[in-house]
Amino acid sequence: MAERPWTSNGPEDRLSIAVDRFLRRALVPPFYCTAIHDRDGGDRSVLQRVRDANRGIHKGQLDWDVVQGPPYLHRKLELKRNKNTTTNAQDATIAALIACGGPPIVAWSLRMVCSGLMEAGFHFHPNVETVLQHLEAELAGWDREADLIRASVVVKKRSTRRVVAKPTMAKVRAVAAVRERVRF
Repeated sequence: MAERPWTSNGPEDRLSIAVDRFLRRALVPPFYCTAIHDRDGGDRSVLQRVRDANRGIHKGQLDWDVVQGPPYLHRKLELKRNKNTTTNAQDATIAALIACGGPPIVAWSLRMVCSGLMEAGFHFHPNVETVLQHLEAELAGWDREADLIRASVVVKKRSTRRVVAKPTMAKVRAVAAVRERVRF
C-alpha cells in the first residue's frame, strides 16, 4: 500500500512534509530543524489571540527554523505553493529578519529550499542531489494523487464497515430452542 502522509493536507503542507524529510536526510549533523505551527484556521477565540499577543506570540511567523553548527548557521524558511504569496505580517517578519542580518528563505519548491540553504553556507551530505531528486519525485506523486482525488477520478479509501458475521445453523437452532421454552 502506498504511503499517504499528505492525505488531509494542502499543497503547502505536502511541501512541508517533503522539507522535513529532506532536511533530516541531507543536512550534516549537528543540526536542529522544526516546523512552526502558527496557522489557526479561525479556530482560536479573540481572547486566545489576546493571550497569545500578551505572551509574545506574534502573527506572521515563518514556517521553519533551521539551525546547523559549527559554525552557527540559522535560517527561517517560508514555504509557498502555487500562487500563494506572503502576508503583510510575514512581510514585516521578513523585513525584520533581513535587518538583523539573517535573511529568510522564501521557497516555492524543495529545490529552492536546498539552494537557499546552500547559499547561506549550510553543509549537506555528498548525496544531496540524489535525496533531492527522490523527494521531488515523491512530492510530485503526492500532488498528482491529491489532484486526482480532488477531481473525483480516484476515490479515497474509507475505513471498512464492520460486518457482523452471519449466525451459524447451530446458533439459529439454539435461539429457536430458547424461544420455544420461553413461550407460555
